[in-house]
Amino acid sequence: MKLRTYLNTFTKDELIDVYRKLELSGYSKCKKAELIDHIVTYLSDEKTVRTRLTCLTKDQLSIYQKAMKQPISPSIRVANSVAHLTDQLVGCLDDYTNDFYVFDEIVQTFHSVYDDEFKYEQKRKGWLMDCIQFAIKYYGLVPVEVLHKLYKQMIDEDVFEMMYVFNEIPIDIARCGFFAFNELGASDWDKNDPLYSDIGLIISYELFEFNIVSQTLNGQGMKPFYIPSVKEINELDNYGYEINSPQYRSLKNYLAKEYDMNDFETQRLCVTIWDMNNNSYSFGEIISFLTEHVVELEDTKQADIFINYVMQAYNNTRVIYNRGYKPTELRSQSDSNVIRAGRKYSSNPDKHPETIHRRVNQDDLCPCGSGKPYDQCCGKYKS
Repeated sequence: MKLRTYLNTFTKDELIDVYRKLELSGYSKCKKAELIDHIVTYLSDEKTVRTRLTCLTKDQLSIYQKAMKQPISPSIRVANSVAHLTDQLVGCLDDYTNDFYVFDEIVQTFHSVYDDEFKYEQKRKGWLMDCIQFAIKYYGLVPVEVLHKLYKQMIDEDVFEMMYVFNEIPIDIARCGFFAFNELGASDWDKNDPLYSDIGLIISYELFEFNIVSQTLNGQGMKPFYIPSVKEINELDNYGYEINSPQYRSLKNYLAKEYDMNDFETQRLCVTIWDMNNNSYSFGEIISFLTEHVVELEDTKQADIFINYVMQAYNNTRVIYNRGYKPTELRSQSDSNVIRAGRKYSSNPDKHPETIHRRVNQDDLCPCGSGKPYDQCCGKYKS
């Protein structure tokens, strides 16, 4: 598929948004055709392709290379990676077949830059992007030293070498920035605070975008940072949830048996529940969403069983307010974060004090994080 053909489906305002995202200038007097020419020229340039595609994670690069040979029909296993590749304009989903295609102009350039230097850069930047993606979703704000703990599990470089790699990643790909303490007006930061750093903080731009920096910090308090293994980082980045979690496996098996859902449907629903919890939906809101849009509870017994499965999953999800810990892992420190088995569900259950209340409409982006409208994603599985 041609990138130029794909961009022709954009409005002029959408093309200007792409311009700004890529930090290109001089668009104010351009016509639509000129904007397309400039974007295609920029994205297919050898320097640009090397800079941006070396930021692909190992899994994303593998998917990209497979799609170079033939279009891919995305499964739940590759949904997150495909969404990233689409967002970075190296490929797109076909509106009719839902297959993932890569763009011919970029593929042609990729062949000329894919050498030993590319592979070396991609190994470092790709793994750092895996770590950054975890940090954005499960920390929000993180000391450079903590990010380095994640990075060093795969790449044996010191923290300053890691920051050199970080600074080579384009802002729109990293989706976060580095802030020294003097920039934050916090030169006298308490050294006992988990956020304390001798170097500075990595902060997700989404926290600024939604104006929830203070809210996130208040929710996290003095909780420590959970340090995941390499396997956990890959699993959470690629699948969107912990597929090997006993509680989520039990929920998945229950949905398959009780509601005759196929593997894609149960996996997608697990991602949705995990993501809603991570994004601070209350337990009551999650139950309301599921019973309104996904499952039909025929009697009290079935409702109790279903709610218990969801409750166990809810209490075993890594969340940003716990800096990556599950509520059950912090039970001894914060009993109030855990909904205990046996509690009867009500229409207004106790909520976390920092809960952000959100509702899902048909045209909203799906809570599962696929990037698609709700009615084209999880909403398709409404009973």
